[in-house]
Amino acid sequence: MTLQDRLKYEKNFIKNNPILCSPSESEINKSDLLFKFIERYDKFSVVIYNEVFKNPSALNKICDIIEKSKKEVLISTSTTTENYLFMHPLSNLYFWQGSKHKSKINWDSENINWFDKSLYTNFSKSIKGIISVRKGNDIRTRIFDKIKDFEGVCRYANWVHSEIDETEQVLKLVNNFPTITELISEYLKSYVSFVVETYQENEIQNQLSDKTLFAFLSKTMPIVYGGKNYVKELKKMGFYVWNDEFGYGDGDDYHSSLPIKINNFSNCIDTYNEYSLSDISLLYKANEEKIEKNFEIAKIVLEKRDWWENNIKELENFL
Repeated sequence: MTLQDRLKYEKNFIKNNPILCSPSESEINKSDLLFKFIERYDKFSVVIYNEVFKNPSALNKICDIIEKSKKEVLISTSTTTENYLFMHPLSNLYFWQGSKHKSKINWDSENINWFDKSLYTNFSKSIKGIISVRKGNDIRTRIFDKIKDFEGVCRYANWVHSEIDETEQVLKLVNNFPTITELISEYLKSYVSFVVETYQENEIQNQLSDKTLFAFLSKTMPIVYGGKNYVKELKKMGFYVWNDEFGYGDGDDYHSSLPIKINNFSNCIDTYNEYSLSDISLLYKANEEKIEKNFEIAKIVLEKRDWWENNIKELENFL
């Protein structure tokens, strides 16, 4: 089966068969829903919604149950990493369609569709580059500690994950951070984007999240920091990133937390700083074909997911 045949098959599979959707692998293993689906359906999808598997034993348990069932079950998570029983990474993009998340970075805000097609139309480049990170962790703090100069939009909210930790000081910081629509507008105006992807300690799957998708959909030249082999996996999907051009070297060969990887990413920022706005503009024009190809691949997430309503009704009837 060719890649195009596989993608076509998986697209139809998603649209025409039930979907067992869960926020995490642990929820699937805690409940008996997987066994109920296996008992009732010959074909269905298992989806970890906009997340990845973080626990190897939980993943192995789910795969073992599916294998023993002899049913046709395809697993999808928000990953670039290929694995047995999993949909192709490009098929995973379908589950971002119509995906609603917070309009601001704090918990107390309305949900909006981050991938509404109307948000990605005005590609008016005037800003040299952007590095904007909301959530905080040790790796991101170490990266930003190395940034001494940056021509463009540079911010780190270092936002906490827990709702109970949203102190007055944290909320003040949050209120100074742009809304998602404002952030997308900044990306649309930027030539280069530095993306620091979600960190997964076990790295059994590299996560592809809104961070990388924003960079492709806004037609920037992304330089990405992810797990081991993340750049290679993006390239295998057909995407192009500009890590090599800006001096990433062998950074993709290392685990996320290793100093050599952080140093290589910092080197990319230093190289970027040596370019003038005029130089970046010329580089952008020379790479427009690659930038457009990135957009054409990623725009799967901008489609309306009419198929989703039928699957939700099916699940509601089942429950």
